[in-house]
Amino acid sequence: MTYRHRIAAGLLCLSSAQLAAAVPTPTPNEDGTYALEEPAVYLTWLKLQTDYDFEANKTELTKAFHWNRYTKNRNNEFSLQTVLDASLADVENKVEQWPEAPTFRIRTSASFGEYDFDKEQFAFDPIEAGAYYPIPLGRELYNPNSWTSSPGYALTIADAVKIDGVAVPRDGAQAMIESRTSRSGRVDRSVVIVYTIKVVSAGTTKVNYNNTVKELKGRVTSAKAYAVGDRQPVSEDALLASWPADS
Repeated sequence: MTYRHRIAAGLLCLSSAQLAAAVPTPTPNEDGTYALEEPAVYLTWLKLQTDYDFEANKTELTKAFHWNRYTKNRNNEFSLQTVLDASLADVENKVEQWPEAPTFRIRTSASFGEYDFDKEQFAFDPIEAGAYYPIPLGRELYNPNSWTSSPGYALTIADAVKIDGVAVPRDGAQAMIESRTSRSGRVDRSVVIVYTIKVVSAGTTKVNYNNTVKELKGRVTSAKAYAVGDRQPVSEDALLASWPADS
């Protein structure tokens, strides 16, 4: 190995060391699920691309996972090439270690309908197959100093557990409605619902006027509805119902 080659190898090792912790490692929730956030979504998408050409897309991957290093070296093709090579190895290693099909947890708001006195349940069917959740490009990947509301990814519901009403005994249902009725007579029918979604496939799709985004498709394996507001913590005390019944 020549002196020049040793210098190049040294630079590559140095760059690799600086990049070692650059790819985000999302932390799972206590139950092993992941929040629906950009790093976890992108790593999952990459993991499921069996024919993905990392080499051909290393500039995009470097921009996504090592933005600061990319911007500092983008005007110098020699130092940039070193960063691209080190970034590629870093991303491939993280993708290799990432779970094959992680389970995501989504917290969102929903509303229940009127009470069915014969079935003793409130009308409630908050999600349908084909619904999707857009995930915007954010601060954790790409440019960490800016924010864009443009979706870069989407989680599409491939199929869902059947949620057909919230069963509540008549006395309890009446008490719930009375506690949620304002002085003006308005009834607050909002709840928080938490889904667990198992990813089954990945590809691309178009959302928002033909904007092509990376897509995960998932199956809703369980859902829980809580009688709390959007910003309040959920607890078993506030649990209204769960699907399936043993979830």
